[in-house]
Amino acid sequence: MRRLCPEARNFQMALGCAYRIQGVKMCAIVKVSDDQIRAAGHDPAIFMRHESGHCNGWGSLHLGAR
Repeated sequence: MRRLCPEARNFQMALGCAYRIQGVKMCAIVKVSDDQIRAAGHDPAIFMRHESGHCNGWGSLHLGAR
């Protein structure tokens, strides 16, 4: 995860990341398994919504998060 999500190195437990692919209108979401997301106390669907938000322009500072 740390290799695929270099910005996640600032977090104690990286579960995934999203990043835009330069030159094309695509965004990649990299994540651990749903079982690992659940074990960390998160809902996989909410996790994907969070990462999709980053693909749609939500910044890494998580402004407006609830």
